Amino acid sequence: MIHSVSDEAHYSIETLTRYLVDRRTKLGVALASVSITPQNQYNQFKPLSEVPVADIFALPDAPLSALTPEQLLRFSQIVDTALYKSYIVIRPGLLSSFCRLPNWCEVSEVEEDLRGLQVCEISSYSHETEPGMHEAIR
Repeated sequence: MIHSVSDEAHYSIETLTRYLVDRRTKLGVALASVSITPQNQYNQFKPLSEVPVADIFALPDAPLSALTPEQLLRFSQIVDTALYKSYIVIRPGLLSSFCRLPNWCEVSEVEEDLRGLQVCEISSYSHETEPGMHEAIR
C-alpha cells in the first residue's frame, strides 16, 4: 500500500531513512562480528512478532559493542522493518532492490504489502521450510 504524504512528513521520513540506512550498515558489521547472518540464523531466534512488547521496549540504549547477539538481531529486525515501511511511503521504487538484499524485515509486517505490490521476494525467518531467508511471495 503506497501512501501519499505531505511535504513535511516526506522530509521527516527522508531524514528517518538516512538514519536507518546508517544504523543498518553499523548493525550489519556488528552482526557479522558475532557471525550472525540471515543465512545462518533462519531459525535460531523467534520472529520479532513473537517477542513480548515489554522485551522490545526493554532493549538497552547502549553502544552496539555492548549488546548481546540477540539484542543486535532485534535491533536489526526493527531497523530493517522501519526502513521498509519508510521506503514504501516515500520511495517505493527502492523496495525491489532492498528486498533482494539479505535483511531482517519482520515478515508479518511486510508480507501483505509485498503480495499486493508483487514487488520482490521477502527475506524472512522460515521455521518450517528449508534454511535461508528468501521466501518467494506467490
